[in-house]
Amino acid sequence: TRVIREDPNRKGLLYAGTERGIYVSFDDGEHWQSLQLNLPHTPIRDIAIQPREKDLIVATHGRGFWVLDDLSVLYQMTPEVARASVHLFQPRPAYRMRGWQVKRKNVPFGQNPPNGVLIHYYLKTKPDSTIQLEIRDEKGNVIQTFHSRKKEEKSRKKKKKRKPTLPAKAGLNRFVWDMRYPDAEELPGAILWGGTLRGPKAVPGRYQAVLKVGNRTFSQWFEIRKDPRISASLQDLQKQFDLLIQIRDKISEAHRAVKKIRAIRKQVQDFLGHLKEHPLQSEIKPLADSLTAHLDSIENAIVQTKIKSIQDALNHPIRLNNKLAALASVVASADAAPTQQDYEVFHDLSRRLDAQLHRLDELTKTLVPKFNQLVQKKAIPVIWIPEPSSNP
Repeated sequence: TRVIREDPNRKGLLYAGTERGIYVSFDDGEHWQSLQLNLPHTPIRDIAIQPREKDLIVATHGRGFWVLDDLSVLYQMTPEVARASVHLFQPRPAYRMRGWQVKRKNVPFGQNPPNGVLIHYYLKTKPDSTIQLEIRDEKGNVIQTFHSRKKEEKSRKKKKKRKPTLPAKAGLNRFVWDMRYPDAEELPGAILWGGTLRGPKAVPGRYQAVLKVGNRTFSQWFEIRKDPRISASLQDLQKQFDLLIQIRDKISEAHRAVKKIRAIRKQVQDFLGHLKEHPLQSEIKPLADSLTAHLDSIENAIVQTKIKSIQDALNHPIRLNNKLAALASVVASADAAPTQQDYEVFHDLSRRLDAQLHRLDELTKTLVPKFNQLVQKKAIPVIWIPEPSSNP
């Protein structure tokens, strides 16, 4: 044994560095077990426990450092926990930090700790069905829900952005919640210039993790803390959060409207295609063209349909949805309360978007019913058999 250290945060918890790795004891050295994890078999010359974040730092003297992030799992480990079939550990307090983590593969250095809330849970065996994790606020409102992935889902290839998947292997599992609320609703094919659809980060405070495995439910409270380096108050961060939620919901409202427009237009176009050789097409087409023109006008006011790549925004001006997304980027660019200009821009964009949404609502109440009534009046059959063209 090269070094032995006692953890200052739990009595009887010892770490021992040897010539070929590291070991841990929960009972003052009576029994030892390996804590090797992904540490290569190498001499351990020194051990330190970071007092504030409660991380374990191992020095190999010449072969680099190894850091075990978040010792809270070891602090909560008891014989009862070890015998349990399922256990949800209480997450340690997480700091609401800015920035992101770059994941690197096949490089000779370690990764920084994940930026988020570290949620650990133990499963004695791999569950037969999917498990679920809910993140709730202090009032019990569900913020996000995450699921493990079924076996048959693993082989599916989808271009759609997936939510993070809960790991559900036998043993200790870790899930990282990035502290964010759900994103704004996406619009297929939409390209944003300098904007974001990401949901805002949670305001510092108390939250709850609720794990559901089969018919059993486990819950733990945890805390999100403010970055101690910033001067913004909790009231400032709450104001920022409230505005970002309003912007997110407005973007979703815009994208849902465009999806409705495209669904109506497709039905109209498909119907005209169905009537391509029907004798009544000439009576239906003018009203169909008028309806389509109105739909196009509203859609083009909400989204820029000519952008096919990010650089196209240099030639085609961004529309309301992108302006709202760009505003979200500005408001979220610093941990601070929104400025008066932020509020004014949001109210202006909301007013302009509401005008287009009102046009769409009126269209669905007037021109769409008028088109349906004309089709019904003409008694156009759902299926009709066109006459075959005669060969000369």
